Amino acid sequence: MKKQQPSMGSGVKRDLLLASLALWGWLVCFGTVAQAQTGVPREYQSELDELPRPVKGIDAFIYYMFEASSLAEEAKVSEVKGKVVIRFDVLEDGSVDNISVSKGEGTSFETEVRRLLINVAAFEPGRVRGDAVAVSMKLPVEVYYKEVAEGVSSPRMVISELEQDLQWLHVEAEFAEGVWKGIVYDKQGQPLPGVYLSVPDSEVATLTDEDGAFSIASGNAPIVQANYVGYRTTWLRGE
Repeated sequence: MKKQQPSMGSGVKRDLLLASLALWGWLVCFGTVAQAQTGVPREYQSELDELPRPVKGIDAFIYYMFEASSLAEEAKVSEVKGKVVIRFDVLEDGSVDNISVSKGEGTSFETEVRRLLINVAAFEPGRVRGDAVAVSMKLPVEVYYKEVAEGVSSPRMVISELEQDLQWLHVEAEFAEGVWKGIVYDKQGQPLPGVYLSVPDSEVATLTDEDGAFSIASGNAPIVQANYVGYRTTWLRGE
């Protein structure tokens, strides 16, 4: 007698169909997240391995800026005194940009600071894992005046250590239905591509696109952290 192969009943077929649909739905729900993570590193290093440094050494840089220049006299002319913070960016090629002073804006003191930094010998750029990166730097200076004769004072400058000027990321974002969407801006208010956003204690991560925009699903944990070289870690907390 020829054996008959058992056939699937309608109930079994229905259960398999529902299981297939459930699996397909799971892939649809999580496929976007998985696709978004393609090419995104699981770890991101925002701390520098090497700070920028003057190619001729820090002593030569200080001498050039404050001893071989008229900066102290320009501070006196511009009536600048007290603590002044000189800020600038060292770019990937070692050049200097985005120069500013915390006091004496729009005066000959600021003009001289700009001239000196633009014409300074190039810096060795900051590096992360061997790659050159742009880094914000600051140089605090104390300006005071010493009386050298009756009614005559001479400007003096005390120079502090050249150090990294960590910035805060500016993030405009909304959290709805378990998803963060927004734009990240740099310190100049420009959209910032390549910012690394991740959900703590998970493998969910993404990078901002060329317009600084991002979308990341954090699910039931409405907390995301944003990291970028030269910036402080910024936390997004939803409700």
